[in-house]
Parts: sequence; C-alpha cells; structure tokens
Amino acid sequence: PNPEMDQNQRASRAYQFHPARPAIIDLFNLYLGRSARQKSEDSIREPPNKTQKRVTALNRELPPRNEQFLLDFEQLQGQFPDQEQLRAVTESVLISLVIQCSGHAPRAEFLLFALRSLCGIGYIHWDTFLPSLLSSVSSAEMSVGQGSQSMVAVSSTTLSQSEMMPSSSTIPNSSNFQSSNPASPLPSVHGIGSPSQSATEPSSCATLSPVKSSDITCTGQQSTTRVNSSIRENAINSLRQLCCKIMLNGLESNLKPVTHADIFYHMLNWLVNWDQRQQGVDEFDGAKSWKPGKALIEWLHSCLDVIWLLVEDDKCRVPFYELLRSGLQFIENIPDDEALFTLILEIHRRRDMMAMHMQMLDQHLHCPTFGTHRFLSQVTANISGEAVTNMRYSPITYPSVLGEPLHGEDLAASIQRGSLDWERALRCIKHALRNTPSPDWWRRVLLVAPCYRLHAQGPTAGAVFTSEMICEATIDRIVELLKMTNSEINCWQKWLVFSDIFFFLMKSGCIDFVDFVDKLVSRLAEDDQHILRTNHVTWLLAQIIRIELVMNALNTDSRKVETTRKIVSFNKEDRSSDPNNPQSILLDFISSCQNLRIWSLNTSTREYLNNEQLQKGKQIDEWWRQVSKGERMMDYMNLDDRSIGMFWVVSYTMAQPACETVMNWLTSSGVTELLLQPNERLMVMREVSPLPISLLSGFSINLCMKLAYQMEDSMFSGQVVPNIAMVETYARLLLIVPHSLFRPHLSKTT
Repeated sequence: PNPEMDQNQRASRAYQFHPARPAIIDLFNLYLGRSARQKSEDSIREPPNKTQKRVTALNRELPPRNEQFLLDFEQLQGQFPDQEQLRAVTESVLISLVIQCSGHAPRAEFLLFALRSLCGIGYIHWDTFLPSLLSSVSSAEMSVGQGSQSMVAVSSTTLSQSEMMPSSSTIPNSSNFQSSNPASPLPSVHGIGSPSQSATEPSSCATLSPVKSSDITCTGQQSTTRVNSSIRENAINSLRQLCCKIMLNGLESNLKPVTHADIFYHMLNWLVNWDQRQQGVDEFDGAKSWKPGKALIEWLHSCLDVIWLLVEDDKCRVPFYELLRSGLQFIENIPDDEALFTLILEIHRRRDMMAMHMQMLDQHLHCPTFGTHRFLSQVTANISGEAVTNMRYSPITYPSVLGEPLHGEDLAASIQRGSLDWERALRCIKHALRNTPSPDWWRRVLLVAPCYRLHAQGPTAGAVFTSEMICEATIDRIVELLKMTNSEINCWQKWLVFSDIFFFLMKSGCIDFVDFVDKLVSRLAEDDQHILRTNHVTWLLAQIIRIELVMNALNTDSRKVETTRKIVSFNKEDRSSDPNNPQSILLDFISSCQNLRIWSLNTSTREYLNNEQLQKGKQIDEWWRQVSKGERMMDYMNLDDRSIGMFWVVSYTMAQPACETVMNWLTSSGVTELLLQPNERLMVMREVSPLPISLLSGFSINLCMKLAYQMEDSMFSGQVVPNIAMVETYARLLLIVPHSLFRPHLSKTT
C-alpha cells in the first residue's frame, strides 16, 4: 500500500472523529432549522392503520438570523486551539451539508451565505474546498446511480470518472484525489453513505433518494421506476445547481491553475453527458421526444456561466483552446437551449479561425528568412538563365498522389486569385518584401512576366510566384508605406530598402511595368483619394525609369501615351516644413527629374508633361555648374544638408558627371584649404576618406551601379592597388543596394 495514501486516510478519519465536528454540525443544523427534535419527529414510522394518521403542524423554532452566524462561529472557533484542523473539519462538514441540503432552497441559500462569510474572514481555502466538493459530488452521483437497478447502466457509462473525461484530462476520483491532495480534510468519499457515519448526519444517498424499502421492492413497475428516476434526477439537478453557484463564488478569488482546470473539466463533463442519465428511462419507456426540464436547464445555464468565466479573455483562467480540444461541439444530442448553442457556435468559430491561421502559417515552414535545408536533386535554370544546383524546395509545395512534392511554373499559374493558396503566396511575398531575404532566394522563386519571356524559353521548374502575385504584393507594400508616411512615421529607410528590391524585381522582368502602373492607379483610387500626398511613388518610379524594359514600355509600347499620363499623375507638390532637409529636397525635385527623363525618351508624349517641372530642371543645372566649376573639388565629407539633397537630385538627372566627380575624389590624394589670414591660403594634402553612408543612401540606383562598375574595374582589373577609401565605399554600396548589385558583384569576383 502507498504510505502517503495511508497517511491521508488516517488524517481523514481523524477529521471524521474530531471533537469539534459535532459542535460545528450542531451550529449549522441550528441555522439550517434542522434541530434534533425535528429529526426525531421526522423519523417516526407511519402507523399500520393509515386511517388513524393525523396531519399535525409541528411547533418548529425559527433559526437565528443569518447575520448572527459569523459571531457564533467565531465564538466556537475560540474553543479549539488547532485552527488548521478546525478549518479542515469545517470544510468537511460544509461539503456534507451541501450534498444533503441542495434540494432545500432556503437551506442552500444559507450555505451559500455561510461560505461567503467564512471566505470573507479567510476561513475557507477555495483551492482545497472546491476540488474536495467536486470529488464528493461525483461520489454522491455514483451512489445515486447504484441505488436503483434501472440506473446501473447509466452510472456505469456516464457518471464513471474514467469515461467522463479523456485520458489526458481525467478528473481524479475520490481516492486518487486524496492521494494527490494531502490537504484534503475528507475521507475517500467524505463519509457519505458510509455505515460509520455520524447519526447526526443522515446519509446523502438517503437524502438524494428518499425512496422507502417498500418502494424499492416494486422496481418492476414502470410507474414506480419513472417516479424514482424523476426524484433522483431532481436531486442531482439541485446538487449541480448549488455546486455551480459555489463555483461562481469561488472564481471571484485568485485560485490556482490546477483548481481552475479541475472545475473546468467537471463542468465540461456535466455538459457533455447532460442527457446520459435519461437514456435508461427512455429505452425502458420507449419515449422518443423527451425534453429537458426546468431544473436541468437551470444548472446547464449555471454550468455555462462557470465555463464562460473560466475562459474569459481578460483573465484567461483556462485557455479557450481547451474547449476546442474537449469535443463539446461534437456532442450528438444538443438540447434545445440557446445558451449552450451559443457556446458551441463560438467553439466552431474559433476552431475555424485557428484552422485558417494554421493553413496560412504553413508558408512559414519555407519562409525566406528561415534557412530550412531542403534540397532538390535536379538542375534547373533561374530567371537569369544560369544553372542552379542543390536548390531548396519552393516556399509553397504540394503533395501529389504519390506523395512527392509538386512545384513549378504550371502549378503557380494554376492558383486562382482570391483562393487560399493565393493568399498563402501573397503572405510569403509580403514577408520577403519586409524582411529582405537574399537576392539569390528571390531569383529561385520568381517567374518572368509572360510579356518579357522569350518563346524559346522552357518552363521553370523551381519557381512558384507568378508576376501577378509579385505585382499585387508590391502594390500592397507601397500602400502600406504610404500609410506609414502619412502617419508621420519616419520610414525613409524602409522606402530605401524597398526601392532596391523593387528595382531588382523590375529589372529581372518579374513585373509587367505597364500592368503594374494600371493596377497601382486603380488601387490608389480605390483605397483613398488622399493617400497619395507625397512624391514617394514618383521617386520610386524615377529609380527604375532607366531600366531597358521600362524605357521600351515608354518609348515603343502601344500604350505608351496612356502609361505616361498615369505616371505623371503621381506627381505631387511636395513642400516640406524643412526645406533644407536632404530627403525633402529630393522629393521636391524628383518630379522634375522624372519629367526630364520622359521628355528625352519620346517626343509624342511631351505634351503631357508638366512645363513647370521641366523649367525647374534649370535650377538643378545651375547648382551643378556652381559646385563643379573651377579646379576646386567637392569635399564630400563636409557637405551641408542642402548640398547633400541637391547632389541626390543630380544623381537622377546627370548620373555620369556625378559618377566621375565621385571617382575623382576616391582616386585623388585629397586636397583641403586652410584659411590662415584673410589674404592667405594654405593647400594641404591629406588622405581621402570613403563616402559616408548618409550620402550614399540617397544616390539613385543608376548612379550606384555606375559607381560599382567603375570601382570594380579599378580594383579588380587595374594595375594600381586601390586605396582603402575606394574599397570601403564599394563595400558600403553593396550594403545599401544588395539586390541591385548582387549579381554584378559575383560576376566580377568570379
């Protein structure tokens, strides 16, 4: 035998015969109106001759007022030194009285009052009382089921602790509970129905089943069976109703998680098996249309109140997903009750929501920022025509009939817009646009737009994202950045990172430029007429306007005029509160830069350009003439904010001259002027410094590429060892625009 279990049983027997127990029982009986005289008169047998029976009104004494109870209890409390044992005995007596008096409404109300009063003075430990109460109630229900032959099947199938609960969350029976809870003041079944029970406490079985021995001998009669079952059902309904009220009171305190779980699973069992005890009667009677009574509906509602309180989102005493695991929504015989149906609907709603999220999150298994090493054996060609070996699985994979993964262009093209697979693809692309995976990853998962594909090019096996998916996700990211900008959130760095990816996608031919402009205009018109308040979109398009595919669309495409008009429609008068801020200067002049470039591309579209913006370009030329005239070299280390902003603008209109000045700076020894006296100057040679990232970050990508090409020629092909400043500047360029310079860098170094 388990020594700990033996110790608990000895402690329970000690509480059963504790000297304070009779005094506590007498005190409660006094307030419950259950005096010894009343019990003796109630227990008198009926006379043999029923005609001699008289109806008499007993002279019963009224119980004291409830307000006096706490004073009397505190007086009783002072008579016993061991307060912890007294508390345990009090809890044991209260549990027995709850089971005995649950069917008597006034007495049940007093017990609730007594519990609240004792809890108010800290004399009830809910974490020991509530599990003990639930254990005793389960034992009492089992004894009720075993009290009648017709209820044996019910008690064995529905009130059994081992079958009420799933194995992972089984409610402990009374003996197991005692072994796992040494603080419990109760014997294995708290003395209920035991022959050794005190004479002052009538058996709970007798209380719950007030059926005389003469009636039990007539179990073969259907009417008697129905009456007996009805009485037992009413008794259990009342007991559960009272228990739920006690649970609601207990949940107002801070209980332990294990107590919350114990309450939750008991309530859940009652709901799942709400109609099981009726099956025996239904099968015996052949009744097919039994409806739950008022008492059953009342405890059902109270039970639901307890469950809603347990899974309340603010408190989260029990996670709601425990309801999803419970299988409550799959019960076969749902009662015609709106409250229970509401809970079941909520479970289904959250289950569907969770399933949707799990399906959506499936793409994270192959997310671009997660280096899952999953390789394919075949050799495929990427969008640049290069052979790629040991390529990872696509971000979206599908099992075929034989279980092997299916992926590739045909599969990507078969995904319908608006479908779940389409949403999964967009989530993955948006995640990549925000978190910038390596350019090599992009090249492995993209498809060239159909309008840019050569007819001789075969299907791509490893790609999964079509140009339509890329286009939609890119527009979503633009709208997202515009909203952040309008909210006065400093997201310039996010714009810079996105422009690099956007340039890469457009140059790779993964986005149909004409289709992109059409959809962007429609999207900005649909979302909000005022969402486009700045020139960020114009700046974004100015970054890609020198790409060959874009120039062809604006010069030779049949829709070039319409496309040009739409591009010009993005121009805004971007006047910032800080006119000397480099970013503000760039956005102020970027419309002029764009108009000048379009003007040089095609004469047929010049009439749609803004003349004011074209004239504004003269300011750029004038500034450049002023800073580049003479023999003095620009000191890129000491440029003021306005000069930085204007040099950024020049990088969009005169990239080649700007590139030459930067290369002259990096290849020179560096010269500076020191003013000693008003009429004296001293020329000092110094070592050149690399261009700061704050200056490089605003360069057009076109200028960055020109600089990178010339630096590579000087570093890798020249005869002279490059200085540290050039190498450092080149490394900084790779960091600023990795997507645009990644492949050229690898081509040069290999």
